[in-house]
Amino acid sequence: MRYKVSSVFFLLSIFLLPAQSSAAEFHPVVSIGYDSGGDTVLDYTVVKINDRTVNRDDKITAGNGLTLSVGAYMPLLSNIGIQATVGLKIDSATFVDAYIAFSRNPIDLLAIYHLGEHHSFAGGVTYHSGVNFTLESSTQNQKINLDDTVGAIAEYTYAVRDSRDGGLKLGLRYTAINYAEPISNTNTDGSSIGIMLYLY
Repeated sequence: MRYKVSSVFFLLSIFLLPAQSSAAEFHPVVSIGYDSGGDTVLDYTVVKINDRTVNRDDKITAGNGLTLSVGAYMPLLSNIGIQATVGLKIDSATFVDAYIAFSRNPIDLLAIYHLGEHHSFAGGVTYHSGVNFTLESSTQNQKINLDDTVGAIAEYTYAVRDSRDGGLKLGLRYTAINYAEPISNTNTDGSSIGIMLYLY
C-alpha cells in the first residue's frame, strides 16, 4: 500500500511540476457559442385559442443550443496548449401556455495547435452531465433525465491577434455526441456544428 501511495504522488508530481512552472501562463477563458443540429427531441405546436393567439410551430433538437462556458488555457509549447472549460448549453422555447427546454452541462478538454499567428486547430473530448428535457404547461409538468455521455470535438479558430497571446477568437466547431435515455435505452444524436466566440 505504501508503494502504491508513493507511486501516485510521484506521478502527480511529474504532472504538476510543468503546470506549476507555467502557473503565470494560465489564461482565464470565457466563451459563448451557438450550435445547430441533431435529432428532434420535441416538435411542439400551438393552436389558435383566441383572436390574439396565432398558430405557431417550434421544435427542440438535441444539438441546438446556446452555450456559455468559463475555464482556463495553458500553453505547453510555443505552438501547443490545452484548454479546459465547463458550461451550460440549453435550447428552449416559450409559448403562451408552455415552456420547453433541453439542457446539459458540457465539460470540454481540448488540445490546441497554433498554426501561425492567427489560426489554430483543436481536438478533444466533451463530457455532458445534467442532460434533461423539460416540459412545463398548463396541463402537465414533465422532466426526463438522460444519461451522462462523452463526445468528441474538432474546432478551428481565428484570433484577432496572435493566437498564442489570447485576446478575441472566433471559432467554428463540430461536436459528435449521442444521448441515451436510461429507461428505453434509445439513442438520440446530439451532434452539431456551431460558432464560438472566445475571450482570453
